[in-house]
Amino acid sequence: AVELPGELSQVLTLDGGTLSAMAFATTFCLLIGSTVASVVTPIYFRLGQTKATQLLPTIIVMLFVLPVVFLGNSGLLDGALPGLEQIAAFLAYIETPEGLVVGCAGMVAAAAAILALSAALSLRLYETREL
Repeated sequence: AVELPGELSQVLTLDGGTLSAMAFATTFCLLIGSTVASVVTPIYFRLGQTKATQLLPTIIVMLFVLPVVFLGNSGLLDGALPGLEQIAAFLAYIETPEGLVVGCAGMVAAAAAILALSAALSLRLYETREL
């Protein structure tokens, strides 16, 4: 094994905590990417590539960025968010090995369901489109 400079060897060690974080981050990125793709695909089928390419940046910002900005500026995230205790309990549950498996499986299942709904909607939009 090659020794890395400084404390990099300790930081980059693949232990249980690191692998759990990698599994959660990977499935969360899969869920977010699938959600974006499920929004983009029907728009392409409905509007066509030229119009969709022009409108998609605006649509993505409106759907995914503006809600975060509004929530951040509204003060809801400062402790007044309804259900904050349930969210904290769920996040604590996800840190357990059983919760990690349930959370990762749930995110993969949600990504598959979102993509399936998007595919069905895209096919319906494509069938009604006049070329």
